[in-house]
Amino acid sequence: PDYMDIGAAYRALVGVPGGLHGPHGDAIVAANAAVHNMTLLEGVGSDPDTIGHNTVYVMDSDVFPSVQAEVCLQFHDDATVKYSDAYHELVDGLLENGRLEPTSCPPNLINGCSEDH
Repeated sequence: PDYMDIGAAYRALVGVPGGLHGPHGDAIVAANAAVHNMTLLEGVGSDPDTIGHNTVYVMDSDVFPSVQAEVCLQFHDDATVKYSDAYHELVDGLLENGRLEPTSCPPNLINGCSEDH
């Protein structure tokens, strides 16, 4: 784990319509049981960090819609892991096809990124 990224803002979660009780809840539970066997909890907002707990919050995206982060803070290496060039190049395609929206990026002192996307 990246111990620089701790706290509630970094909790593990997935957001789907209806959360665990929605139309995708049973499929999420079944896939988790077959592969990872993590503890799935209904996210209620302001949930604590999950680091070291093998827990994922399942949020109702109708109640808690996603908010896109700054593009320059996505698709970069973690403090302890260097990702492939193919991973880093994903951002351009996602911007081109409209899956990501361009954002203004603040200077990032950790990875030196200051470009706008």
